Amino acid sequence: MPVRNAKLKDRVAFLNGFLNESSFDWTRMFMDLEKTLPAGVHVLSIQPKFEKGHMSVHLTVGAVSDEAKVKFLRAMENSPAFNNVTLINVRRPSGVQGETDQAVMELNAIYSRT
Repeated sequence: MPVRNAKLKDRVAFLNGFLNESSFDWTRMFMDLEKTLPAGVHVLSIQPKFEKGHMSVHLTVGAVSDEAKVKFLRAMENSPAFNNVTLINVRRPSGVQGETDQAVMELNAIYSRT
């Protein structure tokens, strides 16, 4: 009997996760992200992933200056929508022609709007 209960519990958890992900308000998340972007910062890639009952977001952003980079990090830290912000990597882009970014940052955050 415990094995059947465990399988049922796993099935319920899977279905609840699926329902939560499919009803997630993507537009609101992108609007909240847009509010945190100061001038001179733009999103290069975004990888949202629903896991363990919350939306985890991996961001790669470019900043045209160190000042813009710092403003963005402060905005993310102070955002009511994003928490557990973790800076993973900061690098200077290679000398590709037309490249205006002075820094490229990778970070993880949890998005939660309750």
